[in-house]
Amino acid sequence: MINTRKSFKVVITNSNNPFDDLLKPLHQRSGYKSGKLPIFPVLFYRYIGLKNNEAQYINKICELDNKLSNLSCGYKKFVDQIQIKAVNKTLLSKTQIIWNNLSKSDTFSPMNITNSLASVNALPNFTPSLLNESVKSAFEKVLTLYINNEAVINSTKIKNFSLKLLTWVEDYITTLYKNTDSFGMVNPKVLYYGNIKKHEIYFLIFLSQIGSDVLFINSMNDCDFNVIDKNNFYSRKIEFKSKIPVKQLPINKKNNSAVYNVKTTHVNTVKNKPNTKINNVSKNIVPKINLTTADKINSKLKTAHELFDDIFLPLSSRSGFIGGNSPIVPVCFYRYIGIDENVDIFYNKLYRLDKKLTLKASAYIKFDNNISLINNQSLVKQCQSIWTMQGFNPMKVDSLIANLLSCKAFPNVKNKTISNSFINAFKEILDLYLSTESNVNVQKLKNFAMKQLLWLNEYGLKLTKKYDVTNVSGNVINPKVLHYGNIKSHEVYFLMLLAKLGCDVLYINPKDDIGFNSIDPDCKYSYLIESNNKCEAQSFPREEILVRTETTAFKASNELADMIYTESDGIYKPWQFESYETKPLTLKTTIDEVKILWNEEARMRTGFKIENKTVYIPNLFVKISGVYDDLNLYWDDVAIYKNCENTVFYESVPFSSTQYSRADLYKCAYILDNEGFVDKEKLFASNLYKFSYLKTNLQNTIINKINQLFVLPIFMQDITKDFKLKIIMSILSMDKEILNLIQNFDYPFKIPKIMIYDNNESMFNEQDISILAFLNLLGFDILILTPTGYNNIENNIKSKYYDIHKLQKVQFDLQLDNLNTERRLNKQKSFWSSLFGRS
Repeated sequence: MINTRKSFKVVITNSNNPFDDLLKPLHQRSGYKSGKLPIFPVLFYRYIGLKNNEAQYINKICELDNKLSNLSCGYKKFVDQIQIKAVNKTLLSKTQIIWNNLSKSDTFSPMNITNSLASVNALPNFTPSLLNESVKSAFEKVLTLYINNEAVINSTKIKNFSLKLLTWVEDYITTLYKNTDSFGMVNPKVLYYGNIKKHEIYFLIFLSQIGSDVLFINSMNDCDFNVIDKNNFYSRKIEFKSKIPVKQLPINKKNNSAVYNVKTTHVNTVKNKPNTKINNVSKNIVPKINLTTADKINSKLKTAHELFDDIFLPLSSRSGFIGGNSPIVPVCFYRYIGIDENVDIFYNKLYRLDKKLTLKASAYIKFDNNISLINNQSLVKQCQSIWTMQGFNPMKVDSLIANLLSCKAFPNVKNKTISNSFINAFKEILDLYLSTESNVNVQKLKNFAMKQLLWLNEYGLKLTKKYDVTNVSGNVINPKVLHYGNIKSHEVYFLMLLAKLGCDVLYINPKDDIGFNSIDPDCKYSYLIESNNKCEAQSFPREEILVRTETTAFKASNELADMIYTESDGIYKPWQFESYETKPLTLKTTIDEVKILWNEEARMRTGFKIENKTVYIPNLFVKISGVYDDLNLYWDDVAIYKNCENTVFYESVPFSSTQYSRADLYKCAYILDNEGFVDKEKLFASNLYKFSYLKTNLQNTIINKINQLFVLPIFMQDITKDFKLKIIMSILSMDKEILNLIQNFDYPFKIPKIMIYDNNESMFNEQDISILAFLNLLGFDILILTPTGYNNIENNIKSKYYDIHKLQKVQFDLQLDNLNTERRLNKQKSFWSSLFGRS
């Protein structure tokens, strides 16, 4: 059958000036061909870095945006993300059969998948039909590219990727191709500015392959284009040496839909109104006298694209930095108000930030709900006479500072730049205080000034002690300040003072911004990142909270909500991370994924990462309740699980063979410290301790995990002192098989597994539960098979820490089948031979 439907061929063309050539009609481009099978020369360029200065860069992009907006063709602009406008339930419903068939296949054919999607009308249908075949062809190309680029591929990932691509196609294609009659003359235009994720790159390639001109602009880097389009086959690149984060995004609001979001998924408002100049004081204040006009720090606000990463940039990597005796220092000063949707994630992020600041910052101070007032009687005495001098008006700021200098009230440092900066920053904050606050009298001014001086002599001195800001190379990390929780007005002014000394300052409050609202309502002196999601502030985290990471299959089954898929893999040396801490990231999975993930190494699983000397291990904690209608399928699955490497299998419950006496429990009580935690030195000295032959790092890990169990809200029962002692003895008396698994656990690789078969009314005892909770904390995979459907783990461990998958029916007193894999295969062959006879 002859294909009479119209289609066209796309050729990626070269350009010396893509900003101008984007505006050219197709028929004026080299390589254009009209007719039944037209050829369209399409531009797809990545414009990386800055050719000129920042102002010219911004103006050039704004000018292009204006011109594209006025063209007769479809035009779409994306900034930092391609939004998914809404979940399409119809799309999910009509493609479900395709994904069901895909999950049963061992091979993934992009052509078959694309044809199947077209057959259920999941791809758009244009009239006239010029685009239809091209859309189909482009989808197949992009899907092929995705499958070839992924190191590990499965049906779930293909489903997730395809559904996201189809949703974007439905959301944006109609708008872009609204004028298909003139498409052969002026093709659609797409501009993407900022950082871009992998799936978004594939969508840009798709748009290009159906005839859109695409321009990707990023002032810093090429993101993942160099991985996805490594040979520049689908796009071309223009790259400049100058790479800096641009403060202001070039957005023209004319004819622009609400695509512009300078935010992560949790941010709702970003106010950027930098102004480092302090307002002049009111007219009744004595005019300024510049006490120090040179050799001082001149700080200016720096916009952060990724705040918790950008704050660690050295000065040399910050746009606008100039070293020397009177340096210009770009600083991050942000108020981070509200929380992520998940409270646990927010506090884990806060814990890791604090830990990273402690490890990497040249100087770092954390204030928790208040800035302690230092008892410096010597300084108070030095300044006492100033406030009682006859004929002296302290409200005259310059005179006040002159007198404070004569009393040697400012920190004594040898570095002239730092010394002058203390004085100038204090003066500017004093001016701001007097111009902002109402009804200021001498007593109020004295309290404010003395407080700032006391803090400056204590915290300002500590932060700047090793601060080599005059280093012209700028290869230094500036001091960092984190203030968490409630804040008073005087403390707000002091944070402003520290920012003027060149410190990065973060104010984090999950509830409100009351402290800053009256002093910096217009965000002149600090930037604001605010989320609509607020909650009461908890204590600053001392430990990370266990957070379960959702897999992409789980999210797809929940109607393609916010899909975040993070996967870190690499090649590591054996035992490279044995001295690191471990944190489990217990995965939420579908039952099909349990089989897929069961034999995967930790580094290949969703969520695996190594950060701040901690290995995050995506593990499984699963109960399978009931059996399949076909018992052979059930036993096949059980055999696959049991015969996996590094698996200990228990055929009954309770499974632990822990043996200890009441006397052992009494002895155990002496190894607890005053706060109820295991004292390591006392434990090592006790005759109950049998693990001294283990590697030191592993011994420390075991003790740390026991202490974490005491505070982790994982158990259904209260953690009394008696229960703590039972937990300790249960773990110190673990089976040798389990201990061997722990010793062989090299974190990025094969994950050790505990598998338990429970076919009757027997229950887990306290020893079992203690061991399972402990192994989950270590990152073990745990699988409980309960053909009866009875409760077991539910009675002891809270349900949010594990998954339960229920099969078609329950079976009582089901005895274990022979789970030898080879014998099961021979058994199946024998069955088919007897059915069809031998050939």
